Formats: sequence, structure tokens, C-alpha cells
Amino acid sequence: MASKPGILTDWPWKPLGNFKYIVLAPWVIHSIYSYTVEDEKRKDLSTLLLFPLILWRFLHNQIWISLSRFRTAKGSNRIVEKSNEFEQVDRETNWDDQILFNGSLIYVFCKIFPGATHMPIWRLDGVILTILLHAGPVEFLYYWLHRALHHHYLYSRYHSHHHSSIVTEPITFSPADILSLKSEISTLANKRFLSLRLYGSCDPSICRAHSISLLFSIPLSTTVFTGTVSVGSIFGYITYIDFMNNMGHCNFELIPEWPFSIFPPLKFLMYTPSESINSSIEKAILEAEKKGAKVLSLGLLNQGQELNMYGELFVQRHSQLKIKVVDGSSLAVAVLLNVIPKETTQVVLRGTLTKVAYVIALTLCQQGMQVVTLPNDEHEKLKKSFGKIQYESNLILSRSYSQKVIKSIYEF
Repeated sequence: MASKPGILTDWPWKPLGNFKYIVLAPWVIHSIYSYTVEDEKRKDLSTLLLFPLILWRFLHNQIWISLSRFRTAKGSNRIVEKSNEFEQVDRETNWDDQILFNGSLIYVFCKIFPGATHMPIWRLDGVILTILLHAGPVEFLYYWLHRALHHHYLYSRYHSHHHSSIVTEPITFSPADILSLKSEISTLANKRFLSLRLYGSCDPSICRAHSISLLFSIPLSTTVFTGTVSVGSIFGYITYIDFMNNMGHCNFELIPEWPFSIFPPLKFLMYTPSESINSSIEKAILEAEKKGAKVLSLGLLNQGQELNMYGELFVQRHSQLKIKVVDGSSLAVAVLLNVIPKETTQVVLRGTLTKVAYVIALTLCQQGMQVVTLPNDEHEKLKKSFGKIQYESNLILSRSYSQKVIKSIYEF
């Protein structure tokens, strides 16, 4: 759920639960009946094929889901070294709502506009027009739509839920994802025991689905109104959108770097491997150095232990750099420390041990607070990170799960 749910946050068929698929039944039955009873000249094969298209989308997405979870569990070539949590799996079980919505929308469109029925199987001019419209106005408008969704008003009401998963899956889809830092701070009844969890953040609302569906309908509706639409262009375009969304949200690298070296324009057609971003970052740092910049800050997606050691990789390569390369972790630490109640004496640290988590643990121990960790390996890593600093007595390994979080007091 969004942090501040707005109107059109939930799907209208939510009360139906697992029976939500019956919303397509009238359209499917009507298309089958019409094709069966109409004479040969009036039979509409294109409308009949809409239901197989919907089924194909279900199957296509399920294939990606299974592949992504298998590769994440296997642990090979993962982007984020973390497994999926049950909470995330439960939160994303309604991934097929978007397919139901789009399917219903297409059926209505075909019913209203005569040009959307009795389509030929293939028209090359319509396919070319679809490609040009997607690469031009659709991508341009989508960029600004996504920028708008990150405005604080829309983000809190419609887009924040989309950023609530650390390990993204194909069903966490929505193009262009940024991991956002989020914290959950909870206290026990006496308000002297505090639990702190760091995690990245994902789930589309119906309002957001309306906006995206409207954008992606531009190429399809244009070909309908110009009389160049075909079954092939519709099937191909929708499959392409699903393929890119699914591939872009898997927690592993699917496409190697060499195809982009052989054919550079490929980067305009699909996602590029994330590891190649280091060369761009390094180039930007050196360019900033030449221009006399004093400080360069890395964004959240441009840093990480596995990616470039939080920017340390570039400092090691260019030891003579005068520019300071920072990652913003000190600011994040300051924000989190500022919201911890002053009367707190004990903190439970949960989640992935990032650079921010290490600094927070050390700072809290220096301030005299007890930092409690659950897994033994995390406790050892934190203890080792303290080095020669004598604050280990405040770092505690919990031997049980008896400490319970019962009240949330802050979230951002």
C-alpha cells in the first residue's frame, strides 16, 4: 500500500479476491459466440484472438517469474546479493491485475471503434509506425510521467509502494526503478527499546496503471485510426513491453556486454548490463576533476559494495584525484539518527548490512546505546568493522526472538 493512499489506489475487483478473473468472462464469451454464429464475412478473428493474447501474457510473465526466482535462489550472477522475502512475495501476488485491466480496456476499445476489429494478421507499415511512435513520443512522455510520479504529492499517494522491494522480480514491474532508502523505526511499549530496519523499496496502483496504459496505447490507437493496425503489431508490441519490463526487473544479468560492443545502437532498444555503468561514472569523475569540481556525489544506483565499493574503486584507480568522491551515506546516517528518540537505550538492527548500517551501528555504540543484532554472522561483521575502537560492549548478539516490535512510530 502507498504511504498515503490516494483515490484509485485499489483495483475495483479487489473484493472479488481470486474470483476477479470473471471480469473478463462477458467479453470472452461474447467474442467466442460472435465468431461461432456469424457468417464467414462477418467473423472477426482478431477479436477472438484477444483472449489467447491475455493467456499468453499470463504465461509469459509466469515464465519470467519462475526463471527469476530460480536464478535468485541459485545465486549466480545476482545483482543484489539477497534472497526474496515472504513479505515481498505476498505483497506482489496481485501482479496480474494490470493484465486484467489492459485486457478489459482492449475489449472496450474494440467495441467502441470499428477500426479495431477485423484486423489483418500482418501489415508492415503498421509495425514500422508502432516502432517509431514508441521510440519517439512514448519514451519521451514516459520519462516525464515517471519524473512526475516522484513528486512528493504523487509519490506518497501512488508511487511509493512501487519502491518497497529490495530484490526486484519481474512482477515488481513498472519501467525505470530506483531503489530508495527507507527506514522503519518501531518501539516497545516502554519506548526504550527500538528496532531499526534498513531496506530498499515496489507495486503499481490503478491510477498509475491508467497513466502507463494510456501512454503505451498511443502506438496501437494511432495504427487503428490510420488503418494500419494488424494482429501482428498488437501481439508484438505488447509482448515487447512485457519482455522489457520483466527483463529489467530480474535480479540477475541476462544480456552480456559483448552484443552492445558489436552493435552500440542496441542500447536504445533494451536495457544495458548494469556493470558497464562504472566506466561512465569514472569518465564523469575525471571530467569533473578537469573542470575543477571539489566534490562529486554518487547516486543510489551508482554505488554499492559489489558495484564499485561505494566509489572507492575509482579512488584506488586514480590516487592523485583532488576531487572528493562521496556517496551521501553520511547524510542518510544523520537523518536516521535524528529520528531516534533520545530516551532510547537499545536498538535492534535488521536488514542488509550496507555502509550506512555499519556507520549507524558504530555511531549508536559511541553514543552509549546498545545495538542488538540477530544473525551471528552480522554480529561478527559489525564487530570486525569497529576495528580498534572500544565500543564492542554495546554490540549485543540476541540469543532469542523474544523481543517484539509492537508499535511503529516513524517511517519515510
